[in-house]
Amino acid sequence: MIELLERDRQTLTSSVLRIVKASGVLATAALEGKWSFVLLEANPPAWFGTKLWDGNEVAGGIRFGVQRTILAACEQGRGVAELARSSHGYTVALATLTRGAIEALGRVRWVLSSRTADVLLVRHASLEFGDLRYPEQHTLEVHHVGVADQRVPVASYRQGITDGLSRFGLAVSKVGMMDLAIGMLGEIYNEAPQLYSGLSAAAHGQGWATGNFFDATSRTLRRDDQMLIEYCAYVIETTILVSDLLIAAMVTDQASVDRWTSARDQVDAQLSVILHKRDVSPAPK
Repeated sequence: MIELLERDRQTLTSSVLRIVKASGVLATAALEGKWSFVLLEANPPAWFGTKLWDGNEVAGGIRFGVQRTILAACEQGRGVAELARSSHGYTVALATLTRGAIEALGRVRWVLSSRTADVLLVRHASLEFGDLRYPEQHTLEVHHVGVADQRVPVASYRQGITDGLSRFGLAVSKVGMMDLAIGMLGEIYNEAPQLYSGLSAAAHGQGWATGNFFDATSRTLRRDDQMLIEYCAYVIETTILVSDLLIAAMVTDQASVDRWTSARDQVDAQLSVILHKRDVSPAPK
């Protein structure tokens, strides 16, 4: 079994906190600085400058969606670090927050990896359209800033999304959160489907996954350092992947890039040391 020294544990959790803070600062700079998407620079699409179904100008609405989703992932990453430091020894909660951060980042990665401006709009729209599937089934309402700041039926709002795209000859795409998460993880890990499956199963309380945490002697769920390293590494490495993609997909200012890359490189070096210790640790006798 892997056993972390206390200073390594502190380094690991501090690295999570540092990278999610840096990512949040980067995403906020994208919104406040009104960074434009690289795809919109040379040849603006037909929808450029128009307003979305929610009343926001299109490029600004997409930028806002990216920023708040990154911030959601960063908040879950901070939760991972805080629980990892807790003496309570959280297990399932760590898996749940790690999965949440990965799913949020998977959404951003899908949008930012668009190859054309039209695909960028379609992916942004498709995420919101898919998110509202169950609220529509339950006949709920949504706050619609674009219609005199009123609440409207979700069904009407979703229709506004499809109508908004059809104006430009576009249509929503079917998208699954699991596929987006696994697709992102697959850029880093060979065992991406298994990794995501294990996190999801633990979050849902499935026996085969929670059994990995169960200590038969104490009759309690018990955390080990191997788990701690893996969950923190997942958050750090996926946050780095998506934040680097943000820089590549948008017209960024150099100060923001330098600030991000400095934090990223230091955290990456610290994580590499801990992962090396894990990989070379002797097997228990």
